[in-house]
Amino acid sequence: MIQRSIKAFYRKQIEYLKPTLPVPILFTHIPKCAGTSIDQAFRDQFRIVGTRPDFEMLRRANIALTGQGSLADFGESATLLLLYAAQQGSTYLSGHFPINDNALKYLKSLNPFFCITLLREPYSRLQSNYIYRKVRLWMLKYENAPNLENQGDEKFIIHEREELLKFYNSNEGCFQLSLYANMFGRGSYQEAKSTLECFDVVGVVKHIDLFTNKISAHLQQKFNVEHMNKIDNKSYQNEAKLLKLLFQDELIEAELKNRLINENELYSWVLDNLI
Repeated sequence: MIQRSIKAFYRKQIEYLKPTLPVPILFTHIPKCAGTSIDQAFRDQFRIVGTRPDFEMLRRANIALTGQGSLADFGESATLLLLYAAQQGSTYLSGHFPINDNALKYLKSLNPFFCITLLREPYSRLQSNYIYRKVRLWMLKYENAPNLENQGDEKFIIHEREELLKFYNSNEGCFQLSLYANMFGRGSYQEAKSTLECFDVVGVVKHIDLFTNKISAHLQQKFNVEHMNKIDNKSYQNEAKLLKLLFQDELIEAELKNRLINENELYSWVLDNLI
């Protein structure tokens, strides 16, 4: 009698802990496009526990094996991991996983995934991503952290200006300057458009309510995002503010925006055709 009661209790617990997603979902999370808040909202609302596939585990494995941890170094592997997880029955796929039109069509052939993604104005995204990256490198001790008390603001800005320009001539920096093409089109903007047209909902950060309303309509229940996730590291806040000033420098802004022309054209195309 007691054993039956215990088994019944555990069956109820297992049933309660099951995800309640009404449909399988692919959320292609573009770095620094409010994706953490969207992902957390799905997890809270539909009891999604854990991550399969786990993008951060893939990143850590790549760092351990090759010393590289950027999407520029293992984007193709990330796409294959995403498709493998779908083949294994995962019904919630979320993370910085690049996907192209062929991969997306194959994914939908495995299961009728509801596919969504969210973009952001390119220069704003670039600034946010760079500052986040620098702070993380300092916090994780991959780079020597600055000391503003000894160094002073002016020397810090001069040094970081050189670092910024050097970064955007690196493989990872060039990848970030063409991120939408790399996330959706294997470097091709034409293919990226074809991929985005295959998504069920494409949104932009500045119209986040329209994005969540479309999701609510498809799921036939209200989808709530409580707040937009903002980077607010307790460490290096003064340094982050100085880095933000670099992106307001006229010469730097002009150079980077010139290299973002194709990104901006794709973003404008999304606003005109998919929003």
